[in-house]
Amino acid sequence: MEKHVPFLLCTALLVVGTATAQHAPHAMARKSRPITHPVHPAQAQRADAFWEDDFSVPSHWTMGNLGGTTGQWAIGTAGPSGPFAEDPIASATAANGFALYDSDTHCDADSAYIQNADPIDLTLHPGATLQFEEYYRNYTGRTHVQVSTNGTDWTTITVNQDVVRNDATDNPTLVSVPMGSLVGGHATVWIRFLYGGDCDYWWMVDDVALVDQPEVDMHSVLAETTMWEYVNTATYDSLPYTVFPVSELRPLGLNMTFTNNGYLAATDVVARISTSDGYDESQTYPSVAPLSPTQFVAPAYTPTNALGAHDIHYSLTSDEPDGLPEDNDATVTIRVTEHEYARDAGALSDAYNNQSGDGDQFIIVNAFHVVQDEVLYAIDAAFPNTSELAQVTAVLLDTDLQPIAETLEHELVDEDLSAGGEANFVHFLFEDPQALSAGTDYFIGVRHFGGPNVLVGASGNSPAGTTLIMSDLDGSDAYQVPHTAMVRMNFNATVGIAENDFNNGIGLGQNYPNPAGTGSTRIDLSLEQAAQVTLDLRDVSGKLVRTLLQGNMAQGLHRVDVDTADLEVGVYFYTLTTGSTVSSKRMTVVH
Repeated sequence: MEKHVPFLLCTALLVVGTATAQHAPHAMARKSRPITHPVHPAQAQRADAFWEDDFSVPSHWTMGNLGGTTGQWAIGTAGPSGPFAEDPIASATAANGFALYDSDTHCDADSAYIQNADPIDLTLHPGATLQFEEYYRNYTGRTHVQVSTNGTDWTTITVNQDVVRNDATDNPTLVSVPMGSLVGGHATVWIRFLYGGDCDYWWMVDDVALVDQPEVDMHSVLAETTMWEYVNTATYDSLPYTVFPVSELRPLGLNMTFTNNGYLAATDVVARISTSDGYDESQTYPSVAPLSPTQFVAPAYTPTNALGAHDIHYSLTSDEPDGLPEDNDATVTIRVTEHEYARDAGALSDAYNNQSGDGDQFIIVNAFHVVQDEVLYAIDAAFPNTSELAQVTAVLLDTDLQPIAETLEHELVDEDLSAGGEANFVHFLFEDPQALSAGTDYFIGVRHFGGPNVLVGASGNSPAGTTLIMSDLDGSDAYQVPHTAMVRMNFNATVGIAENDFNNGIGLGQNYPNPAGTGSTRIDLSLEQAAQVTLDLRDVSGKLVRTLLQGNMAQGLHRVDVDTADLEVGVYFYTLTTGSTVSSKRMTVVH
């Protein structure tokens, strides 16, 4: 007999935004190569154990199958060995052995368990928390902890619910599963690790322990800025955006999910959400039962139009002493800008290419929704320093992944690339700025034509089906990935002109593309007020090659197209003169 208890995994990570099901039918599933995650010292977070096992004695554990399946757990020191092989778990005692279920090698229906051979006596422990280190990668797998006090009837607790398809936990991750009265005070307790799936990846477990559970332990599980759900929301309006231009500010559905990980009820629990720009809402719960997930949905919050960071604070308090008060609070930060619109977390932590093979062509896109009529002047993207240099473009697509427009090509150079934790964005400019319609969804992305191994940066979690990779613009093989591509919308009319390119209200941008080929290149210039201007093109000797522009120009942004077909290969300088202000930039022509 079995009963199932819902459980939200207790981790130190703050997850922003959730989603379920498939919003777009073109978002196809596909197994992909592992994503590299940092190694964290999970053992440093442990509490004192009254029972523990490190798999150094295999006879301490028994194994079995359910539902007629045949795959088996294994105890040893070798990591997964299937087509998507990975390093072993980096647990504290990995050298002594650990438990592995390698679904990728088995590649058939999975329902297998490993459990302690001898029962554990918890008579003197009214509540207990199970702790273990794991390294898990998900495709469509299901990972559970099962507990029993008689060896026959089992209660199932699902873990790793927040590990989305094709993603993996850190190696290792410490998992804490509070079990309260399910095991507390019982003389005989068995614990199982149950894996279910069908040709998935793998699950590694080590350093299993039981620690005393506090009477009350309020825990902030999820701190979110949106109520967006894949199956219930018709547009991408309320995705978890991280950067808003002032024109795209909108009400946000702030909410938090919390649990009481103690074994006694908590009384007079106050859930509060406040922001750095004056929003403050709370709700009191007279009693919160142990292991009962609760959600506080706050009234809608619209950030003020003050530029910069807006911090959103989530907190929990109760009448009783809290066993682990440091996990009661969380903070999410969004930014308000003049022109940027983004979903990524802002610092490079992952990267994607066409995972069918390095150097293959691909397109990676993010979904966006605009609430106002906008003009898209550029798409910004970040590339890791592991990326090879090549020509790439950016694309604007409709929700059927059909092309609307493509930017000019940009030749990546070393200065364009970002190290881990950085966010150096490259501007991809549209030759003709693109009008976006209010209330409309779009996809934007980066296109690589193959050859060198180009990667696009990723940062933060992406709700299902909202960051996609495909091999070409027809969208026939699009598949979803778990992390948000660092690809952003840019509504800045002067995006081609950097701040340090302005002098006395006159801005002169770098020609784009540069180097220029046999077609044309574009020069942007900006005037704070109408002026008489001259734009000359000269060779390296100073000889005038061509006057590109001359006359009285109105205030605003102006774009000059330069035909380079008849220019000789070499270096040129273009100079903008207006009144007493002179600005000059270098241009290279290659054929």
